[in-house]
Amino acid sequence: MKSIKTAGLCLLLILSSGVTMADEFDQVVLYLGSGNATNINNFFTRQTEIEFPDGKVVRSNPVLLEDALQKFMDENVPDNVKIIHRGPNGSRSFVIILYKSTNGKEFRVTLFMEGYDQHKTIKELKFENS
Repeated sequence: MKSIKTAGLCLLLILSSGVTMADEFDQVVLYLGSGNATNINNFFTRQTEIEFPDGKVVRSNPVLLEDALQKFMDENVPDNVKIIHRGPNGSRSFVIILYKSTNGKEFRVTLFMEGYDQHKTIKELKFENS
C-alpha cells in the first residue's frame, strides 16, 4: 500500500512540474488572438510605441494606442496568433509572434516588454508583413 501512495505522489509531482502560470506575454498574445485591444491597453504607457506594416508609428497616450491597434485588428481579424520565439528574461524581454488573419495576411510581430515579475509593460509592438 505504501508503494502505491509513493508512486501516486511521484506522479503528482511529475505532472505538476510541467504546469506554469501564464506570463504577461501569454496574456497579450491571448488578447491579440481575441482581437481585443481594450485588454492590451492595460499594458500600455505613454512610452509605448506601435509600428504597423505600412510604416505608421503611433506614440501617444494609451487611449490613442488602443484605438490604432483596434483599427488594425478590425482590418486584420486574428485567426491564429502564437508565440514562435522568446527572448531573454529580466527587466527587458521580448517575444516574436506569428499573427495570421482571417483575410489571409500574415504578420511577424515583435513584442518588447519592460519591468519585473508581474509588472511588465509594453515598450514596443511592431507588426511586419510576413
